Amino acid sequence: MANLFQKFLYFLSAEIPFFLVLGGLWFYKESSLKATKSVSWEIPVILCIFSLVLLILFIKSFRKIKTELSVIPVTVKDFRSADVWLVGYIITYLLPLVSISWSDITWWLLVIVMMMLILVVTFSDYVTPHPLLFCMGYHFYWIDVEGAASDYIVISKNRVRNPAEFKKVSRVFELLLFRLGDN
Repeated sequence: MANLFQKFLYFLSAEIPFFLVLGGLWFYKESSLKATKSVSWEIPVILCIFSLVLLILFIKSFRKIKTELSVIPVTVKDFRSADVWLVGYIITYLLPLVSISWSDITWWLLVIVMMMLILVVTFSDYVTPHPLLFCMGYHFYWIDVEGAASDYIVISKNRVRNPAEFKKVSRVFELLLFRLGDN
């Protein structure tokens, strides 16, 4: 199972699209508000560099996790796609940024709330599909495992059409599994 730093990295890197959209909108809003003055480019550059570093760390961590976890045999009773969650991610987190009034945001409070959220999620069993893994061609499934108390989310490189295709998995986090046998 992955350690707490890897779990923290998983959740923080899932916010890379948010950071990039925030940086792009910051630059756009600043440039449209200050057409005659110099535009503040520091925040977008910092967000882009931060996102790039997070992306590199996440990819390295994910590759390491995939190779070092032990195999767990499972019997899946039922499954359903969790990819639709990513549509909710776009609508809930990215779309509202377009209409933000930048002057009304208390930035230090926003940072504190985001850090609290990321820390709480890191130390809880809460797991969501990851937008970057989806962009890398992975799919997510909620599965109902025989003898388990709750549903798991499984990451799979290939699409799954039959519950019998979930024969062997690796546990990434408490409720997040990685399907083995994908190309």
